[in-house]
Amino acid sequence: MSSDPATTQVADTLGMYFGGIDASDFARAFAALTPASRASVPYPRFVSGVQTSQDTQVVIQSITTNADGSLDATVTFVSNQDPSHGPSPGETCTDWSLDYTLAPNSSGHPAYLIAADRPTSGSGHTPC
Repeated sequence: MSSDPATTQVADTLGMYFGGIDASDFARAFAALTPASRASVPYPRFVSGVQTSQDTQVVIQSITTNADGSLDATVTFVSNQDPSHGPSPGETCTDWSLDYTLAPNSSGHPAYLIAADRPTSGSGHTPC
């Protein structure tokens, strides 16, 4: 991993997010989202969407700093989930490539919070 502060800060945020999901500590994962993101996805819906997921091979591929101080991070990872919770019906293993926008966190740690995610290209996922 790079010693660049942005890389460390993005890794902290993603560690909080993915670590929370993998440990079934959904409140910790939810807290890695910006207040606006938390408002747009109610906590029960968030939990329902991630409760059977285990994420591995999380890799930050690149980070870009935006003019407004936010960061865009391209992240790849593998999720394993109950077939009823996969992005496609019956999918238990998914390779993901997503671009996360992280906004500065004015209230402290972590330094950035997840404001949005979008596919790096296409749907952003393929079956394993």
